[in-house]
Amino acid sequence: MSFTKRKIDYTKNYNDMALLDESDFTNQMFETAHPFMNQFKKDCYAEIGVADNYIERNHPDGVDKLNQDDEKIKIHYETYFLPKETSRGTIFMLHGFTGFTGKFYEVIYYFLKQNYSVVALDFRGHGYSYRELDDGHFAKTYIHNFDSFISDTLKVYDEAIAPNKNDKPVIIYSHSMGGGVAANLIEQRPELFDGAILSCPMLGMITAGLPNWLIKIICRLQIAKNGGTDYIIGAHDFDYKGEFKMNCGPSVSFNRYAYYNELRKVDKHYFSKYATYRFIFEAINGGKKAAKPRNAAKVTMPVLMFQAETDKYVKAKEQEIFAENASNCEVVMMSGTEHELFSSHNEILHAYYYEIFSFCDKIFKN
Repeated sequence: MSFTKRKIDYTKNYNDMALLDESDFTNQMFETAHPFMNQFKKDCYAEIGVADNYIERNHPDGVDKLNQDDEKIKIHYETYFLPKETSRGTIFMLHGFTGFTGKFYEVIYYFLKQNYSVVALDFRGHGYSYRELDDGHFAKTYIHNFDSFISDTLKVYDEAIAPNKNDKPVIIYSHSMGGGVAANLIEQRPELFDGAILSCPMLGMITAGLPNWLIKIICRLQIAKNGGTDYIIGAHDFDYKGEFKMNCGPSVSFNRYAYYNELRKVDKHYFSKYATYRFIFEAINGGKKAAKPRNAAKVTMPVLMFQAETDKYVKAKEQEIFAENASNCEVVMMSGTEHELFSSHNEILHAYYYEIFSFCDKIFKN
């Protein structure tokens, strides 16, 4: 098999779609985007029972039981269902590592304006969803088994999307870690989706210049020591009172970055910032599983994959192994960009959203 790969150089006029004014971004989000979105927004929780939860079925006495005795496992998600006669279909949004639904608010706004309904969740250990590790350190990101992300996502699909899709298409839009979850999902349950957008999917991790196999050995030692619940070296609690510093390059919009940072600073549920050893171990395994040729070969639906040219977090090699073995995957390289494409400047986003909505149009017209 082979795949198509294109590189975007922004010389084409992509300005057909109106984007929020980058110079006044925060005000535009609160004065324009949020009031429009709030007409359709509902906050919901999916309760995860023994039949749905990988951990309770397979690790009844593990570290994951730290706070299951006094609270149910609840996965937070938000729905934005347009009227049935207006909605073209549903976009299922899966955020990245340390993300939360709020990181997608601008993206959600644009999908709604294009007449797509949206469902977006907070992954386990993120946002307002259940945390397996309840030690008071909200910046810690922990997962006992990557498959729990998949089973939780399926639970939200069954509860929110299946009863409301009205025989219209469903497309996954995913970023980074969410892309790793999405790739596994479309391999395991392809009948649920009509297409997938994988934005810089985490199918292979860049791990501080060290090979993944060595990182996994380090993680195994920490898991043997205390379940891998400690922060990785160099990580610490989120300094929500500290001076704002933009830790990214010139392709990223300062005003978008600052808006997301403010959302994080005012709500401890959004403090998730750094990984534990167990999370790194599971994330490497989850991405590797999705990138295996025999698994990727199960994917026959249309897939649009984005790559960032200067991505410092995920590997292009594993992304292209997936694309090579999936039967209908197009790869778009965004020139001069970094990992979080949806936080880029408007010049880049015009091209990014043009590719996204052109892809969606093809699926929703079929």
